Amino acid sequence: MSNRVDQVRPSIAMLQIENFHVGSFRGLEDVALENAGQVNLIVGGNNSGKTSVLEALAVYASPMDVGAWADVARMREVRAFINPKRDSSLSALDALRWLFPQRQSDDWERGPRRMWLSASGTIDVRKVSAECLPIHGIPPEPRFAPGRMGRELELIESDGWHLTIEVEAEGGSFDLKSSKQPIDIYSYPGGQRARLEVDMWAANGVRLPFARAKPGLRHETLTPYSHRNQPVQLHNLSRIISSGNKAEVIDLLRGVDRRLRDLEIITEATGRALITALFEDGKRMPITILGDGFRRALAIAIAVNQVKGGLLLIDEIETALHVSALDDLFPWLVRIAAELKVQVFATTHSLEAIQAITNAAAKAGADSLTAYQLAGGGLGSGPPRRYSAAMLERVVRDRGLDIR
Repeated sequence: MSNRVDQVRPSIAMLQIENFHVGSFRGLEDVALENAGQVNLIVGGNNSGKTSVLEALAVYASPMDVGAWADVARMREVRAFINPKRDSSLSALDALRWLFPQRQSDDWERGPRRMWLSASGTIDVRKVSAECLPIHGIPPEPRFAPGRMGRELELIESDGWHLTIEVEAEGGSFDLKSSKQPIDIYSYPGGQRARLEVDMWAANGVRLPFARAKPGLRHETLTPYSHRNQPVQLHNLSRIISSGNKAEVIDLLRGVDRRLRDLEIITEATGRALITALFEDGKRMPITILGDGFRRALAIAIAVNQVKGGLLLIDEIETALHVSALDDLFPWLVRIAAELKVQVFATTHSLEAIQAITNAAAKAGADSLTAYQLAGGGLGSGPPRRYSAAMLERVVRDRGLDIR
């Protein structure tokens, strides 16, 4: 029996991944993160797949939100507004299809590409699988072209992809409501399976007529340049202030600059809003003229407060931070993650950062950190090696082993 649904009720309980398996995603194959902890460090050399693991987690956290998948697919390159007519960046649709694995011998024009992810823990979603199949035809949405009488309707053939997503979840995770974009629900003993099929056309881009709230986990991803997005920072800090959690944010930032007294949002004469930092000497400065380290710490502090009961994904955690700042940041992150029930996955390839985090983990507690070393011989070249906090301390600090 099949039912039509539109969105799934987001869970507000603590959601934690204990085991995460990447069966097939980008260049990753059969990569398992087992016995994950509250804070998890992913290390490895260049091209070992660290960022891909974070992207796989982000896709898993939004299992039926194709718009969110498109955002994930472009996170590595989007530092500012992209104009496809002026640069060579991938379109959202092209970037989306590259989430699916492709080998040199594969032919995109004919065969389907498949990804699948699975997890266990105190979460409802158990498995996410998807297939991307090339198609060619006339999109259902008409295009308009300039003509003598103005803009004239014309039917133009286009390339596209037929995307099929299936999500398996325990219990009654799917909320049966009306939708512009139908999703089929199949019930079985102990759980349900949801199936979404949608055609996406190069002529139209990624424009999907359904809400972004889907089953999965509350999550936030910080890229190495997220802290430079002033409008997003402004919006997020406003929410933090409204929720009464600004003191926690300031607490972390004082580890970067102990002179900090407060954060304020002010409006200039032009009507533009700014985040400003107020210091003990009475000076007030917009954060845009402060160092990247201060802004990076602010982005982390805001993000962890936004994803209570969910996931915080941080790519290159050491970006813009002096190694000494990790001595304050990491113990704070361990403590606040436990208090807010946030599970953290962070990547790094900096040996200095690994050593600083190891030192901080030892101070914060033996069970505060789990680390995974991805194989250094290329994507999909072997299973990750897992280190507990105590093991990590021994191999890095005592034996001087470089686990990058």
